[in-house]
Amino acid sequence: MLGSVSTQFSFLTSHKEIVSKEKTSLITNISTLVQDKSKAVSQVLGYGVDKEGFFTSDFNEAAGLPKDYKIHSQTMQNLVRSKTSNFSLLPRSYTDIDIAKSVQNAYKVVSQLLEKSPDIAHQQSFSQEDLAKYFPQHYIINTKNEVTQVFSWEDATKLRNTSGFKLKNDELIAQSFNNITDELKPFNPDILHSNLAGGKDDGIFFGTTAQNYTNKDGTITKAGLLIGFLSNNSHLNLNKNEPLLVGTKSIMGKANENSQEARELSKFISTNWVFAEGIDLKKSIELLGSDLSIDEFKKEFLNLKAEVEAKWQKMEEPNHKLNKTNPLKELIEMYLQTDQTSFKTALEKLWFEKKFQLDIKA
Repeated sequence: MLGSVSTQFSFLTSHKEIVSKEKTSLITNISTLVQDKSKAVSQVLGYGVDKEGFFTSDFNEAAGLPKDYKIHSQTMQNLVRSKTSNFSLLPRSYTDIDIAKSVQNAYKVVSQLLEKSPDIAHQQSFSQEDLAKYFPQHYIINTKNEVTQVFSWEDATKLRNTSGFKLKNDELIAQSFNNITDELKPFNPDILHSNLAGGKDDGIFFGTTAQNYTNKDGTITKAGLLIGFLSNNSHLNLNKNEPLLVGTKSIMGKANENSQEARELSKFISTNWVFAEGIDLKKSIELLGSDLSIDEFKKEFLNLKAEVEAKWQKMEEPNHKLNKTNPLKELIEMYLQTDQTSFKTALEKLWFEKKFQLDIKA
């Protein structure tokens, strides 16, 4: 009889512990859910935010995100500022960003990559080891935004060294977390700190606000996975025909597209670039970062070119020659020709050598 009572007590105790753990797990899961839009305490970038600064459900609805993807408003503010501000010598790429559609584009890819990663597909959080071991290193996506194939680093390396990737006309091969080079190497699994700015807000690359997506044990949430993808790929295309970010492109953004019109615009800018150090530089940066039509821009650019040339003609000092090969021109040409892969390094080099002592703000 005592044994029976003891067994029953043991069972009840164990059952109580299980229920307690389930409640704790439930609470943990609920805490990752976005607050309903009725709980918003203010608005940021047109969407409600809760008292901790996370977007409420209206943002998730607009972006097509499940409710367990909590995006912090500061992250999106960093994204918008980095892409819509003229940074010193570099014109902005966009004049405005649709954050909901941009996040939605990133989610279209990340959700499919997770589905094709059965070992971690249903996890709510991910360790660096999880991502390095199970998350695809490369993928193929078509113009319908369908991820048709995924590759581990070993598989991608083998294919590249043998037959190569077999792509259809509407397909693009991409890295899950871009390493800014053509070198085939494993991605850095610390994805919230792996862009060129180390995940910080440096004026070119946006700050991921990693602390908002990192659990106490060092794992990151599903929203953190999404933001890591966005931060490493925001300068690239979603597919063969459209960029990952959605917004109004500036002249510089248009010149950096993959089209005949963009190539002609890029050539026009390079051919007519005559600005020497300190001469109407701010105005030229503003024109390149403007939302003018291409025809309006060309007219304004040629007018500015004529003004600069007229200024130089009036200068009598023999050392003041029209500088058509100054470092700034080279930097702009690099930006146009290399799809933004090397310009930051070049910019840092110019700054370090103190070739420019300018403070140009948007």
